[in-house]
Amino acid sequence: MRSDLYTTTLLNGGSAWSAPNAIGVTTSSEYAIQGGPAGVVYVAFTDGTAGNMQFLYSTDSGVSWSSPVIIVASTTGTAVSMATDGDYIYVLAEVGTGLKLAINSARGVGAFATTSIPISVAFCDVVVDSATGHVFVVANNPTFRIVESSDHGSTFGPETNPPGSAQFSDWSSGNHYIYAVGVSSASTPANDINVIPVADTTTSTTVPGLSPDDFTAQARAVSADLLGNSYVVSQNSTIIYLDKYQYGTPGTVVASMSFPVPGSFPAVAGLPCNRGALVVYGTTTGSVTAAVVTY
Repeated sequence: MRSDLYTTTLLNGGSAWSAPNAIGVTTSSEYAIQGGPAGVVYVAFTDGTAGNMQFLYSTDSGVSWSSPVIIVASTTGTAVSMATDGDYIYVLAEVGTGLKLAINSARGVGAFATTSIPISVAFCDVVVDSATGHVFVVANNPTFRIVESSDHGSTFGPETNPPGSAQFSDWSSGNHYIYAVGVSSASTPANDINVIPVADTTTSTTVPGLSPDDFTAQARAVSADLLGNSYVVSQNSTIIYLDKYQYGTPGTVVASMSFPVPGSFPAVAGLPCNRGALVVYGTTTGSVTAAVVTY
């Protein structure tokens, strides 16, 4: 269980961060943050023992926040995933033996519609192909499982199963491709990125070359930019690595680096300029470290 949630904003073109700002959430298990149009920020979180998915938003770059509202009740897992596309917001929750997608088309104002998705998963995510607006609910169990919506999440087509599997999977999308990564096991390394074309989610390509991880749950994360380049962070002991997957047919892992401050549980977000990534992780001293990496 976590206590208060805070946000901070990158200032002056990346040279400084604002002071941490409490957003009015005092109890949470897991949370996700996404950006919307200029100045708009969204946070979704599971509220621990209460068993609900809640949502709040800011229209002034995180200075002030709306009051949290319940958008999915009686969740059965703590995982939360969120994707945005224009004014649309998609938040995915585990309910019963399946999933429920909460949908809002007004930048978080007003009610959320919900769609039930009857697939069994271990780890799941929601991603959007920005070129078409199609919504994909993606998961591993441990093999890959994907369902697609062409009507903003109101209905979904049949499940597809591209080749591949992952443990503790993380997903992203960019430039007509879906990207999936997972953590290694003691006997099976998973130092590759799985590339799945949105035009045919029955197929996939495995691209090797990621930095090794240390078999820890949620030790790897991925984020793609609009050009289809992907950025993967990995934890190996207390060393955090960043790898760049260069978009192409096929693409390749072209750049790797590590960070001097030790830490764990890394997260990553591709920059809007399509030239790098923001990396955030917890340190061994209990603080949070963030770095902006450009290429």
